[in-house]
Amino acid sequence: MNGKQKLKGKNILLTFDDGFNSNFLIAEKILKKLKIKAIFFVPSDFIKINSSSKARIFIKKNILDQILPSDFNFVKNINTTNLKKLIKNGHLIGAHTKTHANLALISDNRKLKNEIINSAHNLEKLLKIKIKHFAFTYGNYESISKKSLKLALAQYQFIYSSLRGNNFKNFKNDIIKRDAIYLEKGNKLLSIFLSGILDMRYFFQISNINKFIKKMYNK
Repeated sequence: MNGKQKLKGKNILLTFDDGFNSNFLIAEKILKKLKIKAIFFVPSDFIKINSSSKARIFIKKNILDQILPSDFNFVKNINTTNLKKLIKNGHLIGAHTKTHANLALISDNRKLKNEIINSAHNLEKLLKIKIKHFAFTYGNYESISKKSLKLALAQYQFIYSSLRGNNFKNFKNDIIKRDAIYLEKGNKLLSIFLSGILDMRYFFQISNINKFIKKMYNK
């Protein structure tokens, strides 16, 4: 995207959202063996919680908008120590707002800045790193407002959505597309996603976002 390197062949970037401790377990038990590096997007308020019960309250209120998993009583947040271990092992940490808010529903500039900008500052202070990556919570077209996108672009080098598609021909500042993986659906559906069959469904939404970005930078 920065024009520094040309990709050849098949390339995949793995990302993990929301800051669950299970993300860390996957990195330790699977990614390490396969020598795969990933980006972990975490809400800055969530990772600072030191109580499992408080973490589950946060999850119910801010993250899970669906039926709770059967093992919910064992679900917890990743902590700062494990995030630092991920960084030491070569992974990247990205911002994912402060509270996992739907940014398109926020009109107040102060609240938006708190979610988008201050979340990065909090992570940088905690982890002693520079945060260059930001993933929109929910990440669908309806959750990405122009106001929130403008703020995010001013703070971060790379912006991620949850709109499906291939990033092989992305230009600098383009919104990054991602294929969401559903663990309970199996590899057959995953192969359909990665084949690109469904990409056209998101083509016009992605085009609209990238047109706004280009217009903003051309001013």
